[in-house]
Amino acid sequence: MMEQLEERWMMWAAPPGTSQPSPGTSLLQQQQAHQAAVYQQAVNHSIEVGKEHHILPSVLGTWTGKVKVSVLVVSQKFNLTVAITNVKPTKATGTITVEGHKYSGTFTGVTKNTEEFSYSYTKGKASVTIAGLLNGLNTAATGTVTAKYDGWKVGGTFSFTKVT
Repeated sequence: MMEQLEERWMMWAAPPGTSQPSPGTSLLQQQQAHQAAVYQQAVNHSIEVGKEHHILPSVLGTWTGKVKVSVLVVSQKFNLTVAITNVKPTKATGTITVEGHKYSGTFTGVTKNTEEFSYSYTKGKASVTIAGLLNGLNTAATGTVTAKYDGWKVGGTFSFTKVT
């Protein structure tokens, strides 16, 4: 019986050149770590391509995509368009359209040379913050979003593609 268990353990061993997951790591955690590593490789490649073509990070333009937010155990996806018309060192001007509802104004924040960005918009007691990463060609972005409205706080993720 001991021999069979050992053989099964060997089938689950990590492939050569990779590390074995630490004891207590769930299958979901292992999958998330793998997805994060694959994503980071793609990001690093994209950044290098952008540098090769001398493209500076910029959020200027119109972006469309999906936002997935969660409140407690309920998740919801929304269509989103972000049109950034002007960018200065510590702010951007534009419009966010969520499911047909438009919000225009000035977003405080910054786009770094590392292609990371973070912008916030506040109106009264409502606020939204997006933080993410551009690809090296400024054609796509992914990240997180946090919103506060009427006493509720929701968080989620987004994925955008640049339209113009």
